[in-house]
Amino acid sequence: MLSAATEHRVEMLRRRLQGSENRVAWRAEDTARIAAHIGFDDCPSDVAVAVATRAAAPTAVRAVQESDGQTYTFIISTAAVDRMGDTIAVSGWKLEAYRRNPVVLWQHNQGLVPVGRATKVWIEAGALKATMKFAPADASPLAGSVRKLVDERFVRATSVGFMPLKYAFATEPGRKYGIDFIEQELLEFSIVTVPANAEALIEDSSGQSGKSAAARHRARELDLIRIRSGQ
Repeated sequence: MLSAATEHRVEMLRRRLQGSENRVAWRAEDTARIAAHIGFDDCPSDVAVAVATRAAAPTAVRAVQESDGQTYTFIISTAAVDRMGDTIAVSGWKLEAYRRNPVVLWQHNQGLVPVGRATKVWIEAGALKATMKFAPADASPLAGSVRKLVDERFVRATSVGFMPLKYAFATEPGRKYGIDFIEQELLEFSIVTVPANAEALIEDSSGQSGKSAAARHRARELDLIRIRSGQ
């Protein structure tokens, strides 16, 4: 039976390796290094296995900047401290490999076909930005559904998937177990969901009744159901 202190460290390790808003492709040496930082001599085997299949949970992600109806431009990463207490240095992004295979995924799900491809990815004004084009709806119904949700402003955010190359543990107060990513390779970025504004279901900006807003909400829920089922 594990002691209370050990159970606490296990939980901290799980949260550290699996709780980021982005999809971090940790390597075995990273897992061991982080485990040692938290206080383990060896990483628990069940945690190590779970890390290999980690899928990110989206939170305070980056909103769509603009769209011309064909392509969509996003800020996909900045150097701001995230909810895990991490930072990602914008100057540290390695983009060469991604530019050769510029996939855009839905919710970091590599088991689904990409919903689009990035036509451009670059650093500007202290941010990593990308312009993407959705796959045709007749080739990918999933891409068509996601694009519709983006166009209707139900889904307006992205999240990055990357492999850490160089990083340091944070030392500032309030960032316990936080990591400063110094260099990292972009693997993919994803369109991700964020909570809808509940007040929009009551009355929209044109003063229409909550009935039409509710109908739009039901349509959105049906789209999300189709996406989750892979249709």
